[in-house]
Amino acid sequence: MVSLNHRLQRTALARAAADPERRAMKKLTMRKRIFAVAIVFLIFAPGCSDSSALHADAREKHRVLIAPALFLHKNSAPGLSGFTDAMELITSNGMNVFGVANDWKDLEPSAGKFNLQGPLKNPLTLLVPRYSQLEGVLFVLKMIDSNRRTMPADIQDRHFDDPTVLRRFDALIDVITTEPSSRRITHLLLGNEVDGYLSQHPQEIQAFATFYQRAVDRIHRKMPGAKVSTIISFEGLDHPNLFNRLRPIGDFITYTYYPTVCLYRDRILCIAVKWIFRSATGGVCP
Repeated sequence: MVSLNHRLQRTALARAAADPERRAMKKLTMRKRIFAVAIVFLIFAPGCSDSSALHADAREKHRVLIAPALFLHKNSAPGLSGFTDAMELITSNGMNVFGVANDWKDLEPSAGKFNLQGPLKNPLTLLVPRYSQLEGVLFVLKMIDSNRRTMPADIQDRHFDDPTVLRRFDALIDVITTEPSSRRITHLLLGNEVDGYLSQHPQEIQAFATFYQRAVDRIHRKMPGAKVSTIISFEGLDHPNLFNRLRPIGDFITYTYYPTVCLYRDRILCIAVKWIFRSATGGVCP
């Protein structure tokens, strides 16, 4: 599942390590925290500055947080043991944030009826407390998943800024935040690759921005200290109107990038990342 960061390249293809453009990317910094939720990790970025002393200070203050997507394979042990086996392996190899993702429709299968036990409460109470290495929980709450809505069926076709939709999402946030284990959540991502749907329905961008702003404000009130964002895809950077509309609302920038493309494409990524850093901060990164 993700933001931008100079250390993102360390987890990309080994061949890219020799690329001068990628080495230059490692020097990029940023005033506003930027995250990369890229399938298996979440990365914090420090602030943009021309001062090498400030760079060193930022590197000291902002550690990389890694949140692999946790999926079991066909040979995994059944039940909880399969998850604990996986958790012990990946925490021992550097995972320090737990990631969990749910569709809105699964958390509210019918109007006003909520199902948090299996999708959210069990991971937060049965898995997370076992691992002292974990520094936080990343929760992806999806009302959009790429090119489709994942909302409860009875409001699936309503506008995002419809009063009923807004009230229902308020109620979902309220139910989640009254659950004691929700205090473990440090980062919320509202929607996954939302540009997939919104680029096909540009007339809904403003309504979604209204929905997103209201949700961010409510989460800030109900969960002080939690950071909120939405996820766009790397290809979503081709839609600057959408990116620029959503960027100021959240606490950080999140995008997905799959490091399986050719080296030429990776070079284009470096150029794009530099552009985003500059446009997001109003500064100039090296």
